[in-house]
Amino acid sequence: MKYRIELDKKQLGVVIDALENYSRMGMGQLDVSVEEFIRKHRPASDHFVRMVSPRLLVPKMLVAEYTKLLVNDLKLVVWGHPPGGSYGIYHQDVPQPCREAYDIQQALRKFRWDHLGKDASDVRGVDAKTYLPANPEWPPVSCEAVKQEEPRSSS
Repeated sequence: MKYRIELDKKQLGVVIDALENYSRMGMGQLDVSVEEFIRKHRPASDHFVRMVSPRLLVPKMLVAEYTKLLVNDLKLVVWGHPPGGSYGIYHQDVPQPCREAYDIQQALRKFRWDHLGKDASDVRGVDAKTYLPANPEWPPVSCEAVKQEEPRSSS
């Protein structure tokens, strides 16, 4: 059975971002996801926060910097990765659903690029290669553009 979802350009971007964050979580790239989220959705995060961790000697620091310290601690505990470290998407320890989310995200990004043109927020570019699923047993992801019909005037 196949399912069909219809999205406008903005909704497509939301789905692509969600899939990217999910796949990054599986790779242990929580720091990248959080940093990107703060950049996009919390630009006013340059305010200061009072420190709550006894290991830090600075009484106040930027929210983004404080968040990075917390996330790096979490990465070490959950994935065993140092700051900046992570698995590659096809590493055996990346959960299969995270790899499949990456595949779906790549197919959607390429579709958006091919049909809607370069999106300014898509700074990393798009894979031009043929679709290569992380799980060959899954059918490949396909996308199609549906042209909206103009409403007919009743005259």
